[in-house]
Amino acid sequence: MLLKVILNHIKHHELTQKKYKICLIVPTVVLAEQHLNLLEEYISDVHYLGNSESGSATFISARDNELLICTAQTLLNVLNYSMEESFNLNIGSFTLLLFDECHHAADCHPYNALMDFYFRARCPVPQIVGATASVCYGSASTLPQTISKVLSICCNLDCCALSAADPESEKMKRYISKNSELSLILPDPIPNATFLKDLVHVLRTLEVSLSALIQRTDQITINISTLIRLHHKMHTNYRSELGQLKQAVVAIKDSVVRRNALSYLNAMSHTHESLDIAVHTSFILGFNHFVNNYICHFENLSQADSLFYQIQQRKIQALEGELVRAYKSPLYESLKKIVLNQFNLDSDSRVLIFVRTKKLAAQLCQCIKDDSDVEIYGVNFITSCSSGATDRSGSKVIVVNRLQQFKDGEFKILIATSLLEEGIDVAACNLVIRYNYVTSVISKIQQRGRARKRNGAVVLIAYEGFYSKKDKTLEMQENLLLEAVKKIKLNGDVWFKNELSKLKAKRNLITFPPKISHIFNSRMMDSKILCRMCDNYFAPAASLRHVNDTLVVCVDRDAFRQLWPSEAFRLVPDIVLHCNHCRSKVGQMLNQMNANVICFSVKSVLFSLGSANERKSFPKWSKARLFLPPLSELLF
Repeated sequence: MLLKVILNHIKHHELTQKKYKICLIVPTVVLAEQHLNLLEEYISDVHYLGNSESGSATFISARDNELLICTAQTLLNVLNYSMEESFNLNIGSFTLLLFDECHHAADCHPYNALMDFYFRARCPVPQIVGATASVCYGSASTLPQTISKVLSICCNLDCCALSAADPESEKMKRYISKNSELSLILPDPIPNATFLKDLVHVLRTLEVSLSALIQRTDQITINISTLIRLHHKMHTNYRSELGQLKQAVVAIKDSVVRRNALSYLNAMSHTHESLDIAVHTSFILGFNHFVNNYICHFENLSQADSLFYQIQQRKIQALEGELVRAYKSPLYESLKKIVLNQFNLDSDSRVLIFVRTKKLAAQLCQCIKDDSDVEIYGVNFITSCSSGATDRSGSKVIVVNRLQQFKDGEFKILIATSLLEEGIDVAACNLVIRYNYVTSVISKIQQRGRARKRNGAVVLIAYEGFYSKKDKTLEMQENLLLEAVKKIKLNGDVWFKNELSKLKAKRNLITFPPKISHIFNSRMMDSKILCRMCDNYFAPAASLRHVNDTLVVCVDRDAFRQLWPSEAFRLVPDIVLHCNHCRSKVGQMLNQMNANVICFSVKSVLFSLGSANERKSFPKWSKARLFLPPLSELLF
């Protein structure tokens, strides 16, 4: 559809002898490269604005080419660069902007930030076209709320019309087959297995110890009620709430207490991952994950050795008593039966399995490889792009190669996280399995779109309780979304434009609050970078630089003296760096522009602001809102 819009736009401007400038905007790099390969088959002059170019080179490419493909953040950087350097490239330079997966145009997403340039423009603005399978974001429980969310997306994209494809039309049926959807709900396994109950007991013990530790600190900012809510060990929010607690614990000024609290939280997170793996795959994989590196979370606590010894002995006895090395979870056994049944029907099938986390994707892949009944069909996994992805399965090259191997049949079972939900062209699948994976109505719709072969099926395998209840909620929300689109179209164009006018008034330039990001940024850049565990000073925040707008590195040479091993002892590339004082992992050493720089892990450091030493920590570098100079501007 987007290709047809582009071709019609080019044809119209060539007939009228007018200049055109088009940009196809996508949320991810992998999706951008995929669109590039498709467009190059029909249009010769297509340019991809990638991350390999410097800021000025990217700007020149954006200025000199008529048809561009890029991520939203790249175009946002180009427009900001042009504005700061007083160049003549602005939002009005384009005649057409196409937003793929346009439901992201909400809140703080780069799509919405790009539209800020559009609404503030004092010049002719481009035509906007958005495409998505689910024109909604967030959750809504009533029809009016859903209509409001749909209208909000339309407002953010300055829509003049809302068009929805009819899935029952003959034209659509030629391209899209209606596949069956099944749900298999299993009983909760925890009450029936000693090993799982032991892991839950460990979590409860850690929660009690952490509560006692926090209550002694008189920290008002730490919400103890969060710990009370953590009794749902199988709840998907468990680890996210642990993450919120980590952010709050960083505010504790006593470095010893903060270090102990973080050790407890890391141990809880590690134990919960072990529980998650055991419940979804096999006890032996869960046990191995539990034992490996568990002691490091308690090495700073006084009772570390005795506590770990008791836990380890109890788990070993449980393994020997229940012979869990041969035990697979009920969820895995159900998955195995469904997959084998599919290959019995069609030996050349393609099976796509969606899971929640990268670790679970790797563990489930290993579990299938260890199972001789299923391993013969071949299995691999793809996770979201991250330097910490297991087996670097999220790198662009790996993703593209594995998708091609899956398409060619080198392996017929592919395990994936949310990376493959939106837009990315996966070989048409016979069977899509949502493996205890229920998140949002958008994910449900996008995952269903992966089963594109005739007579394909989408199966949810989930444990009873939270997952089955939430899936019913998502089904209700999906029906509300369809009803909302129908209601908007029934109300007519006049009503639609009037409602959008009311919403656009809130986005008007006059009502925009003044930006304070530069004040916040200036304060952050004057701060110090400290070790999150022991308050050891590393470097000033002003020594940070960005590489290709994605990677944040530190170029302070003196910072190496605070790290182990120091630069003088560097023997291998990409060596892991530890704090000299507490020996906790804080990042790695990289080689950029023929010089060694430090890539700090944002989750291992904190910022100290002002004379009061106010602590700030961030889950991602992007959350810190640091407007960093590029590394290319630094002279070594």
